[in-house]
Amino acid sequence: MNREFLHEFIPAILVAVLKRKRPRPKMKSFDLLLWTTLRRVGGRWAEVLLIVKPETVVGWHRAGFRLYWRWRFRRHGGRPRTTAGIRALILRMVSRSRHPLTKKLRPIILKR
Repeated sequence: MNREFLHEFIPAILVAVLKRKRPRPKMKSFDLLLWTTLRRVGGRWAEVLLIVKPETVVGWHRAGFRLYWRWRFRRHGGRPRTTAGIRALILRMVSRSRHPLTKKLRPIILKR
């Protein structure tokens, strides 16, 4: 392909992508295929791209951090919490038991 053709063709594609109905354009499979092909064929394609505002990059960075920390501290499922009735039953059983271990376990159970 002719490189001048690519330098005229890429801005037209960017305008078409930006004029879609959504404010943030989503890349479709055709767009991804097109960009990978242009990357391999055209050598100086990066010079034609639009310059992004610093606020946009900071927004992307903040969004990435939000996603990361939301993922990091997500619930992992696991064992369900015990209900108040079950806790009360366990406390009654411990208080009535005469086993020597209950003396050690009673303060631990009462903390919870």
